[in-house]
Parts: sequence; C-alpha cells; structure tokens
Amino acid sequence: MIPVESSFLNNLKQTHVIKRFLIIGIVLSCLLLSGSKIEIPDDKAKTYSSGTKRFHPRRREVPRTTLYSIHTREALPVFKKPTPKWLLNRFFRCRGTDDEHGLDHVLLDILVRAAERFKAPKVVIISAYRSPKFNDYLRKKARHVAWESLHTEGRAVDFRIPGVKTGRIYRWLRANHTGGIGHYPSDGFIHIDTGPPRTWTGR
Repeated sequence: MIPVESSFLNNLKQTHVIKRFLIIGIVLSCLLLSGSKIEIPDDKAKTYSSGTKRFHPRRREVPRTTLYSIHTREALPVFKKPTPKWLLNRFFRCRGTDDEHGLDHVLLDILVRAAERFKAPKVVIISAYRSPKFNDYLRKKARHVAWESLHTEGRAVDFRIPGVKTGRIYRWLRANHTGGIGHYPSDGFIHIDTGPPRTWTGR
C-alpha cells in the first residue's frame, strides 16, 4: 500500500511538470505569433510596409542603403549579401511597359558607394531601364532623352541623394566613376552610365 503523503507528492510533482510544459508551450506560441525569433529565408524574402514593397534578407541586418523608385514607390534595401537577380530585374524594370531588366552591376556598385560616401540612408532612382518603345515615347515628349539611350540596355541610371547637392555628387563621381556622368542641377539629378568616359552639364 502506497502512503498517502508519498502519493500526494508524486501527484504534485506531475502537476508542476505539466504546468511547466504548458508555460513553455504558451511562450513558444507567443514568439511564433509575434515573429520576434523568426528569420525570413534569404532567397525570396519580402515584407510590405506602409504600401511600399521592401526586401529583407535578415530582419536584424542594417542595409548599406535603400534604393527608392520615385515612379513605382518601391524601396529596395541593399545589404552586404548580393541582392537576388530576379529582384533587381523587378525593381529596375521599365516604368512604362513593365518589362523587367537588370542594371549594370557597375552602376549598382557606384550608387551604393556614393550613398556610403555621403552617409545617405536612401538613394532616389528617377530612371533606370527603359524599353526601346518607352524610350521613343519619352524622346518625343521630354528632353534629356537620347535616340539610342543606354537606358534601353540597362547601362544608365538617373538618381539623386536626398539632402546632398548634385554638385557634390558630380565632383565625387568624376574622381570615382569612369563612364558617362551628366549633371542636371536645375532638374536636381545626376546621370551615370557605363558608356565611354565623358562628362556634361545639362539644365
């Protein structure tokens, strides 16, 4: 016959064990629901914030800078780890036809380097890839559009850095970029491409 006191202690121990498991289960459930311990996979991770599409390889990693498209209102954080090609193609797509095309890696590198040089958390992209059809459309309606623009090959980008004068960016680029550099102070943007080395100033 088992003593009453021994039976009571065994039941008490079992109750404590069950309570501990219940508490652990509740805590784990809360963590999973809150997402505080979850890392997004690196391959095609996307989150959405305030209607702006964002890419985060790891939630806790600080981006080198963030590219922001003025036309699509999409934001692309750039991290040390290379950004997936599919995402670059989507971000730099033609805003007129939605045709997807990447940007020359030399230009992407210089954009990030410029942002780091001026300690800029954001680089505003005004124009990147343009389909030939959309380029012809713009050429008939707007200035600064060349007949055989390098934009149609993904080899040119127009941008600005908020809070930094275009003249400062232009001078820095002349010492750090070997392709084409166009300065448009009145319109407030810089053009760079991977064509022959040359510089010019527009409106």
